[in-house]
Amino acid sequence: GRSAAATAVTRRNPEAAGLMRELSAIGNNLNQIARHLHMTGGGLNDWDELRQALEWLKPAISKVLDL
Repeated sequence: GRSAAATAVTRRNPEAAGLMRELSAIGNNLNQIARHLHMTGGGLNDWDELRQALEWLKPAISKVLDL
């Protein structure tokens, strides 16, 4: 389930609902990458890149929640 804040934003702003779907899809892809790296013992550089992608995603989510 989504957080109460995400639900409230998407009800107030239909455009935010679309953005949240896109961000959710990105998050799901990152989760799949992390799972693959964990299963294959991915190199440290791979993990650093994943952490950086997560750091880029956090401000985008915050902006959508602020809509």
